[in-house]
Amino acid sequence: MPTSGPFADRLAHLRAVRQSTIVAVHKLLTWSLDLIRILIGNMPKILQEMIASIISSQPRFQIVGKLGAGSDLLSAILQVGPEVVITKETTMLQDGGEDAGRLDAQYSVNVVAINETGREAALYSLNLQRTPLGKVSAISLISTIDRAAGHL
Repeated sequence: MPTSGPFADRLAHLRAVRQSTIVAVHKLLTWSLDLIRILIGNMPKILQEMIASIISSQPRFQIVGKLGAGSDLLSAILQVGPEVVITKETTMLQDGGEDAGRLDAQYSVNVVAINETGREAALYSLNLQRTPLGKVSAISLISTIDRAAGHL
């Protein structure tokens, strides 16, 4: 085989394209195999079930727990290790401030907080940085979970 000339240049280019394609496919497969671990916090049962149904319809999401009334959010987060927590906004505002400082040093997690009506949500990081998300729908919830897990 020639080591220089147009044929060698074309062959080198094709090898480089093949290698970059292999790397891109590997990254895509690796990303798609990483399940986003989600903990559903205490909220009205019907809202919790609706959210669980939406999450379960997505193959890359995994529900790692659902909290009932009186459950300790911080303990549950430390126990199951979710990437994303979905809970009521009142829970985040009441419990989040004090617990976030303790949690931040131990574990990194984002919280999707849904208001009492179940119609609007906000994304919190552990430093309690609030990002209004507006109206809640199945599509926006899926997109928000991806964003909270760092996939977008």
